[in-house]
Amino acid sequence: PGSTAGVSIVASYISTPDVGSNAITQTIEYANDAILSILTANETEVGNIVITTQGGPMLITGKIETGATAPNVLTYTLRIRRGTDATGTELDRSKITSGGGNPMVVMCQKIDSQPAGTYTYKLWAHQSGANADVAYRRLQALELKR
Repeated sequence: PGSTAGVSIVASYISTPDVGSNAITQTIEYANDAILSILTANETEVGNIVITTQGGPMLITGKIETGATAPNVLTYTLRIRRGTDATGTELDRSKITSGGGNPMVVMCQKIDSQPAGTYTYKLWAHQSGANADVAYRRLQALELKR
C-alpha cells in the first residue's frame, strides 16, 4: 500500500515529503526557569517527564544552573533516574563544587535502551551544606527511530 510519488533514493539517502510527525524521532521536554530553593540535604526532585516510546534508544539530558553561593562552598549533585521516586534506576550523575562565586551549570546525559512502553524520567538535585537555589532546570528525552 502507498505510493512512491515524490520519493528519491540517492547513495543510501531516502528523501520523501510523506513522513508523518514523530515517525522518525520523538521529543519531550520539561523546562522551568524559576528559582527553586533546596532546603534539605536530601535529594530533591527538580523536574520530570513521562514518555511513551516505540522501543527506540532514548537520549536523556538534564541540567540545572546553581545559584550564587557566596560565601559558602557547596557541592551540587545532579542525577537522572528512570522511575517514579528517588529509588529509581540512576542513569547518570554529575557533580560540581561551587567556590562561593557566580552560578554554574551542572549537566548529565545518558542513552537509555528499553522496550516499548511508558517511562518516567526524573531529575534530582542534591547540595551539600547550607540551603541553595537552582534555576533553569531542563530535562529532555529524545527517542531515536529510523
